Amino acid sequence: SSQSDAVAKLIEEKIKSNEYTYKDFAILVRANADADPFLRSLNMREIPYRFSGSRGLYAREEVRLMISFLKTISDFDDSLSLYHLASSDIYQLKMKDLTRCMNLAHRQNRGLHYIFEHFADYSENLGDLTDESRATIDKLMKDMEKYLEMSRDHPTGVVLYQFLQGSGYLKRLTHQDSIEAESKVQNLAKFFEIVKNFGSLAVQDRVSQFVSYLDLLIQAGDDPPSAEADFDVDAVNVLTVHKAKGLEFPVVFMVSLVGRKFPSPHRSDPLELPEPLVKDILPSGDFHLQEERRLFYVGMTRAKKELFLTSARDYGGVRPRKVSPFVLEAVDKPQADETYLKASALEAIKRFAPPSKEGPRAPAAIPEDQVLNLSHFQVDDYLTCPLKYKFVHILRVPLLPHHSIIYGKALHEAVKEYHLRKVNGQPVSLENLIDVFERTWRSEGFLTREHEEQRLQAGRETLRLFYQEQERSGLIPTLIEQDFSFILENNRLVGRWDRVDVKDGSATIIDFKSSEIRQQKDADRRVRESLQLSIYALAYREAYGQVPESVELHFLDSGLVGRAPVTQKMLEKTVGKINEAARGIRARDYTPKPGYMACQYCPYSGICPSTVT
Repeated sequence: SSQSDAVAKLIEEKIKSNEYTYKDFAILVRANADADPFLRSLNMREIPYRFSGSRGLYAREEVRLMISFLKTISDFDDSLSLYHLASSDIYQLKMKDLTRCMNLAHRQNRGLHYIFEHFADYSENLGDLTDESRATIDKLMKDMEKYLEMSRDHPTGVVLYQFLQGSGYLKRLTHQDSIEAESKVQNLAKFFEIVKNFGSLAVQDRVSQFVSYLDLLIQAGDDPPSAEADFDVDAVNVLTVHKAKGLEFPVVFMVSLVGRKFPSPHRSDPLELPEPLVKDILPSGDFHLQEERRLFYVGMTRAKKELFLTSARDYGGVRPRKVSPFVLEAVDKPQADETYLKASALEAIKRFAPPSKEGPRAPAAIPEDQVLNLSHFQVDDYLTCPLKYKFVHILRVPLLPHHSIIYGKALHEAVKEYHLRKVNGQPVSLENLIDVFERTWRSEGFLTREHEEQRLQAGRETLRLFYQEQERSGLIPTLIEQDFSFILENNRLVGRWDRVDVKDGSATIIDFKSSEIRQQKDADRRVRESLQLSIYALAYREAYGQVPESVELHFLDSGLVGRAPVTQKMLEKTVGKINEAARGIRARDYTPKPGYMACQYCPYSGICPSTVT
């Protein structure tokens, strides 16, 4: 539209004047559907943009690809999903040959799956099907057979993850140094959360059941938002007025400000309440109009320096549209100026150009005066390898759950239950702990059913030894599962103490581990090398003005306790490590630090471009 072209042109002019950068601009729309012409106009001028909430998660290309894979192995009659999979970046079947196969499927009244399985029998019908396409189809069908067989005994998440790994799709995305690739990985991680949630609810987690569940969700209107826009990226921000709440931008364009868009039409509730029940609840006057006016005010106050209010006369309807009454109120005019711009025919065509290849620019460094939130996990991961930090905390690359994580979490919840009951003066039995342990347990990541049973039994025995030892000691913790937060040179450290014991004014920080440690010297070494415990000790000093006497790791499986005194040198060294990690994170420096030990135990070594394993 002429409106969107004018907005894009004005942004372009202001950028060329070097007065602003792209991320200084925000285009606020009333609804997601109103954004499309502005995205096209920005694209026409090759202006990078980020649209927060432009499409739901299920509409994202990378997520649709995963859904197509799951549907392909659960329904052989779903030719559309198989077509999508075959034409995707993973298999890249030549479109000419794929079209031939689809046409043949229609003529033969068969599904595409049947044609792919028997393509050798249709040589005459398929004509000049290339050898490359024949090999691609053969590879695709063998893959689907492999994953179909895997789905017999494995939950949806395992099958989907193996496809992501085996196809090389996840590795390809993590090797691309682009904002778009990072966004795709983040959306895949969000989809895995949905798969994971289904696994915790379903009686039997299998692909076919998940596909049926997902279909029901979509039919019911469920469509989670895709990964949120990173407002540090140097790109124009396009978002709804609702999403702009709490945000500010130097230059704001509030667009499409016409009647029946802003304010939006009032839709009566499907079930109207009798007036006697609501007369004392709703304020007098048009409540919907008041809410819309408040929202309009929210949009206006998002601008720090410049605010533009725009509208158009023609939105495709029969009658021309009138300027929103809110605009007239804001500028204190009885009616709008009758001056309009009209786009040329060439500009109207150019709006349909493919997206700019440049894409959003890389995020700027995090300013020193901006508080940076850090946990001990983030600091440790960054110091181990900055690229690992990016995989874990920025991209959130999905991983299969490991049995050691399942085992450790279940033990931790049981130990927490014991301590909370003791602190609150409640009775606690071994049966209570085992019940929490088994309720927290999840059947994921174990090698076999026998392996899972062995770990369950080992956990019950570990809890028995823990219970006996704690009852024998008779110690009552001072703090249990206590959150902490403190500022260190504009870096906010957050975390949680498992347990703190205070005796005769001296504090001991205690953490519980399920690691296999069998020698006392190894237990003590683990404590001395633990950045986590050092940060916990530093947090205690900041919170209570006193340095704790010691830190301890209690290894549940063996019953060993590793100890180390807290010294000033330890705390100074910890501060140095925190500052080192913070500097790199602020600079967005994710240069990998490959090393044999670090890479050997890194869960991302299979997709990392810099691994030495």
